[in-house]
Amino acid sequence: MPVRFGVTTKIAAGYLVFALFGMVALAYALTSLHSQTRRAEQLVKRDIRALDLARDLLNNLLAQERIEQQFLLLEDEALLEMLSKRREEFSSAWRALAAASPESVRHLESLVIEAEKKGGQELQLLSGRKYDQAREFAAGILAPQRAILAERLETLTAGKTAVIETTLDELPTASAKAYRITFLLAFLGLLFSAPVAVLVIFGIHRSLGALTRATEQIAAGSFDYRIGIRSQDEFGILAHEFMQMGRKLGELEKLHLDANPLTHLPGNLAIDRELDSRIRQGHSFAHMYIDLDHFKAYGDR
Repeated sequence: MPVRFGVTTKIAAGYLVFALFGMVALAYALTSLHSQTRRAEQLVKRDIRALDLARDLLNNLLAQERIEQQFLLLEDEALLEMLSKRREEFSSAWRALAAASPESVRHLESLVIEAEKKGGQELQLLSGRKYDQAREFAAGILAPQRAILAERLETLTAGKTAVIETTLDELPTASAKAYRITFLLAFLGLLFSAPVAVLVIFGIHRSLGALTRATEQIAAGSFDYRIGIRSQDEFGILAHEFMQMGRKLGELEKLHLDANPLTHLPGNLAIDRELDSRIRQGHSFAHMYIDLDHFKAYGDR
């Protein structure tokens, strides 16, 4: 009797279902965690960094304009050094911003290059003490360009602020969603594997009960007792063997009852069965039948 779906196979199937859903849940949880970690890193390293640098550039532009006006009013050489230092800081902050978020500031590159070029020209006029030309240059050329750049930087800071706020709002929502889906996958694994476990446990309990009753019936002499286990697993094989054993025990019982009580030699039923078997198999054999008259009285005596 071949085994199609053994007990071990059923248990393994239930475990594999649970393990499969568990692995999917774990993979989804790790993927979601990795995605949120990357978003958090991008938020810190790119967006927040870019926002801070954009604000520094905007403040630097305002500081340059303020120092420039003070210098043109007071003509103090110390202010000229401060203006030169602010412009160096502006260039350094711009390079850091371009490295942190190149896609966000690509449209500002030409404006920044032109502003740095015009700033250098103004610095040459101030260093050469050409104050009247410097005032005209600052008012007519540098101030409008600086205003446009400041407006673009304000737009950039507003956009980065919106992105940061949106990301901060989405992270808890994404975490809650990942938690719900992970829990759902784990629950589905338990839900689908639980019926398999229940069926296996119930089948084992029922089969053990049937085999116990069969043992009792066979021990009581009911050698033709039908166990009633039709499953094609280990218990089905054991039930089949139990019934074969019962038939063999029944045959042995018949042979025992048919045996001669005095000599314990096989009786008529055993002899007839042996003759029929040899005839069916076509084996050559010799048969002798001997009968003694009045042997019973001899035996009884």
